[in-house]
Amino acid sequence: VVAEKPPATSSAELVELGRLFGTHRMAVFLQRRTYLSTLLVESVTEHGLFGRLQRIEVAEGSRQGRSGGKQQFLDDVTLSGGGILMDLGVHSLDLAVKIADSNSVDLLDASAKLDSGIDHEVHLSAVAHRADGDVQIDAFFSWTSDLPGTTRYIYERATLVTPARPSETVWVEAPGGAGLGSVVGPPRLVGATTIFQACSLLWSNALESYG
Repeated sequence: VVAEKPPATSSAELVELGRLFGTHRMAVFLQRRTYLSTLLVESVTEHGLFGRLQRIEVAEGSRQGRSGGKQQFLDDVTLSGGGILMDLGVHSLDLAVKIADSNSVDLLDASAKLDSGIDHEVHLSAVAHRADGDVQIDAFFSWTSDLPGTTRYIYERATLVTPARPSETVWVEAPGGAGLGSVVGPPRLVGATTIFQACSLLWSNALESYG
């Protein structure tokens, strides 16, 4: 079974879906996992190139990101299950937890601006627990503000900045914010640099996992 993200709106609902499908495998498409920039950040984190990962900051969304019509699924909570958190936020938060490589995350604080049950703006902070030290996660998603559309991975000796779109490069900043330049993913990392490549990799990975 292949499902679009998010497959459920609660952990209880996800457990129930797993029970209904029994021994059948279920895959969820989260395309940003395939981006070359994502694989590069994962590699940097795993090998400790810039020291320990300490903090992840997400700022994503814009006033042009809203659906713009009452009949659109994003404006109907019964169809979308929510607003910007379901539409955009799940991508960035999924990557934050994945790159932090943590199986234990605590939500510290969250707030949202709602309109007819649809969240148009969300702030949240969480902490991902690791054996070598916790990783702070701060996220801001908005359909009412123009945000840079980036995720900042803050290490002990540098910061990596990735865009929300597919990319083969990440921007590197020194402590204090001075730009150092960009890093291109090496050939050994096979990742997507376009949306079409991301979709293709998702299907390939799903089919391979099914054997």
